[in-house]
Amino acid sequence: MSHAYPPIGPDPTPELLFVGSLLFADTEHVKPVLELVADDDLDQVYLRPVLAVIRDLVAADRLHDGAVVGGELQRRGALAGESGRLTLRALADASTSGAVANHSAPPCYAAAVVADAYRRRFETAGHALAEAAMDFAEDDLLPLLRSVGTEAVRHAERLAKLRGVA
Repeated sequence: MSHAYPPIGPDPTPELLFVGSLLFADTEHVKPVLELVADDDLDQVYLRPVLAVIRDLVAADRLHDGAVVGGELQRRGALAGESGRLTLRALADASTSGAVANHSAPPCYAAAVVADAYRRRFETAGHALAEAAMDFAEDDLLPLLRSVGTEAVRHAERLAKLRGVA
């Protein structure tokens, strides 16, 4: 699949392509994908408010293109200060990422984003479990492991649904 337009700005990451595809896709194709992607699946923290606004606009059956999302971010005060400037830059980068604008793009890009987050989850869990092994009371170790495992299973289920193998 090729880009409809070449990207303008930085080389697009899967996260930028995902958010960019949401900006151009029809609501009916975005809604089911958003149910399977958590805001914290995005590693780029300044894309998270953009995704949150898209999620709210789609839930309200409102237009969710770059101009409307930018306006809603402004209305919410999410563009104030340095973090707001970086959020606006993230929106601009997503808008000009060259993401494919068709019905199959959001779930494909979402699967890449959720897969990256799945691997980050295991990396973080590994560090947390190693630290807990040294510092936690024995009675607290198994509940932590169960919690980490349960969260990982839920994440894997979301990823499988995005890939169409669930």
